[in-house]
Amino acid sequence: MTQRPAALRELPGRYFWRAAWPTLVAIAVAVVPAQVTDGAGASAGVVVGGAIVLAFFGLDLLVMRITTGWEPATTFLVVMFEYLGKIIALAVALAALRGQDAVDSWWVGIGVAVSAVVFLVALVVAYLRIPTFVVEPADPGPPRNDSHST
Repeated sequence: MTQRPAALRELPGRYFWRAAWPTLVAIAVAVVPAQVTDGAGASAGVVVGGAIVLAFFGLDLLVMRITTGWEPATTFLVVMFEYLGKIIALAVALAALRGQDAVDSWWVGIGVAVSAVVFLVALVVAYLRIPTFVVEPADPGPPRNDSHST
């Protein structure tokens, strides 16, 4: 089955959802051993770790969609500010998680690791499977008779 090529603005959303579904499944699977071995705090940690990954990469793809067609220098500036903001937000979130007992921070790390690997693999697969560029052959026009026979 051949898919039509995605419009440039559609691509980030398609990439995200193709990568998010397997990631959500991986989070659900990882919750089971967390719950069995260490309880509710561990399960919450896996879910928080997965949510961090989905938010982190999802924001990248959202910014990619918003900046489609912008000047490259402007896009680069927006992406750099977005990255800086994500790093600061991640540091704040991890600092907030550190001093409490409801979410096991070790399992947050497990959730981040599992989710990041699954998301990135699924993102690469999505990139390879979603047609993005199509080169249409130029219309050669009506056939020409170039023979010079006399």
